[in-house]
Amino acid sequence: MALVLLGVLTKETIGAEIAGGVSSYYDTRGMPTASVTLSAPTLPLGTKFFGFTDFFMSKEDNAQFDNAYGEYKLSKTVWQGINISGEYNRDFSYPNGIHRLGISYEPNLSKIMKNGFFGMTFYPFATENDGAQVVLYGNKNFRNGDMYISGFFDYNFRPNNVVTEVQLGKRIKKDFYFVVEGRYNGFQKKDSLGVGVGLEIKF
Repeated sequence: MALVLLGVLTKETIGAEIAGGVSSYYDTRGMPTASVTLSAPTLPLGTKFFGFTDFFMSKEDNAQFDNAYGEYKLSKTVWQGINISGEYNRDFSYPNGIHRLGISYEPNLSKIMKNGFFGMTFYPFATENDGAQVVLYGNKNFRNGDMYISGFFDYNFRPNNVVTEVQLGKRIKKDFYFVVEGRYNGFQKKDSLGVGVGLEIKF
């Protein structure tokens, strides 16, 4: 909710282009989840923002959300798709978050792929002794946005594991989508692999 309000305020106060979505899933691991995303690609000084917050219900109590995790990235293009990027990661069950600093590359693929993008980020620096990270991410729309595929792949050098998700969406009506998401989280040793099925509203 905080990200949605931030998007409204930002759009009205500085005139930035804002996009995002709210989604809710049932996860096959018995952990219902919800997610809020926000992107602002035309902020002042040539910067852009992308962030998300995921909310989780425990297996023992599916009546309320008991934890949240978020990532918030601010980038500045310096030359032909190359960006300086800073990111804040936070598992809200822990007292401190993690700050990362690195470089991103988002090539112009318009000549070979329409309605899609791909990017990669390398974060060599991180607080909390968290280690370096490599991130791959992308999105592709089909049939004028009636269907899409998106996803990301995070490789964490310390403790040498992977977090990745691939999402397929099918438009039901206007900005309302049915979504299926494959999930792998190397930090969850016993329940690392799951599938989320749910609904998404884009704005």
